[in-house]
Amino acid sequence: MAHLMKARDVFYKVAKKDIVCHPFKIMMRSGEYAAGDYYFLSIKNVLRAIKIEGPDLQIIEIDSYENVGTKAEILQFKREGSSIRVRKSIIAGHNLWRDDFEGRGVRYEVFVSDSLQREIKKAKLTGVKFTELIET
Repeated sequence: MAHLMKARDVFYKVAKKDIVCHPFKIMMRSGEYAAGDYYFLSIKNVLRAIKIEGPDLQIIEIDSYENVGTKAEILQFKREGSSIRVRKSIIAGHNLWRDDFEGRGVRYEVFVSDSLQREIKKAKLTGVKFTELIET
């Protein structure tokens, strides 16, 4: 529970203008509500900041994290020479966003600024994997 509050506080500290925080309650099977405060954070911004370079970038489907039985699309490189770059001028002022990948459609990936990444690591939040992108 404290971890959930810490996560919300970290995102509010750095990316408050980029998220909407929805409080909700959890009802137990007994009909009683679970103790504590719970929040669903949704991302406001869909940007077109990602630039895909190279002919061999493909989208594949893989099992989702922790094998929960759903599928998720991820970007995978077929060979070196393809790259994903982020346009710095477009992300200026944003700390959290989703991207539409040059009109290919919004997907599951969430992008964070360096400052939000530092705060997430500082707070020792778990369940997050970072991949560094090249800025242009």
